[in-house]
Amino acid sequence: GDAFEFLELQNIGDTEVDLSGFSFEGITFRFAENSPPLATVSYLLLVNDANVEAFRARYPGVRVGGLYEGSLSNRGERLALIDRNGETVLSVDYDDGGSWPSEADGDGHSLVLGNPDGDPDSPANWHASLAKGGTPGRPSPSGPQPLVVLNEVLAENIASVQNGVTFPDYVELKNVAGTDVYLQNWSLSDNPAKPRKFNFPAGIVIPSNGYLIVWLDDAAEAPGLHAGFALDNDGDTIALFNPEGERIDVLGFGLQVADHSIGRGSWNGITLDNTVWTLNQPTPGKANKSAPISNLKNLKLNEFVAAAPPGGNDWIELYNTDSKPAELFELMWEAGLAKFTYRRLSFIAPGGYAVLIADERPGVRHLDFRLPAAGGTLLLRDPNGAELDDLSYRT
Repeated sequence: GDAFEFLELQNIGDTEVDLSGFSFEGITFRFAENSPPLATVSYLLLVNDANVEAFRARYPGVRVGGLYEGSLSNRGERLALIDRNGETVLSVDYDDGGSWPSEADGDGHSLVLGNPDGDPDSPANWHASLAKGGTPGRPSPSGPQPLVVLNEVLAENIASVQNGVTFPDYVELKNVAGTDVYLQNWSLSDNPAKPRKFNFPAGIVIPSNGYLIVWLDDAAEAPGLHAGFALDNDGDTIALFNPEGERIDVLGFGLQVADHSIGRGSWNGITLDNTVWTLNQPTPGKANKSAPISNLKNLKLNEFVAAAPPGGNDWIELYNTDSKPAELFELMWEAGLAKFTYRRLSFIAPGGYAVLIADERPGVRHLDFRLPAAGGTLLLRDPNGAELDDLSYRT
């Protein structure tokens, strides 16, 4: 293994966490019984056991919480924290390709989680450390404040916003710099590994506190800017880059509802933390306006398979009985002893269905647990922990 490999955990909660008896998938390490609890907001650093003296020399003064055997795969793998019952607490399936930050693939940078409330399996929720070697056991410094951010995204425009003679997807940028920003050689992409899919031409300026719409199509004869690519309404990524190719902002999202956008930082007229995205009524070039969403008590466990034949997967179907879209972000699942919180920005249309696969794999339509084949109880809770629906089964 690499002597400078490390894995860092942080307790972001407001109570200490007892990790006694917990272990990992992907590396070999088990927390001893009666291990000291991990205090709130604190870090726990695990390092490769190849040469801890070399690690301490490179990172003097850093407290090492434990040594693991094995090594982190350079090609990507599933890393999971497993509780004493053998159930997944949290996991990440990282990769050395696709949309994952390329600077962490052999160039010496670490991968840093962006939003701890976001999806750990989404490449958009990770960024490369500012400095090579990362900051093990310490907070990761943030980069400079952005001048321009992604502000609104419409990924399934059936009949809500017309441009020319069509109804294309769009992304809205917002200037948050307090002064005009010239966008020549900035770029947009639906694949962060290929940042130059659309380059802004000369002469494009966003005035202070202003907005700019980029249509996600190739209809050059229609008004405005056209990126030449569209977004997938079953989940996609959109990223903004500065002229140096640095990723300035990125959004990964899940299942979308026709003629509804997702927007940053507002709900019922209330300004929220700008990391919060909500379902919106499309408002291109204007302040975001939230859309009404369903009462989650009207979301039902509708159908499932818990003992799929060889080659198949278990799955669960949700049914939104409400007349408004249902938000799936932060829904809490329990299947036997397994617990999982869904962290994709996904929605189900009024009267609509969504099938989610219970296979412990990453992705918009996947759940990080498996259904017990012999039978058990499946429970669905809202983000506050209130029970929404449950079922018991035998196979």
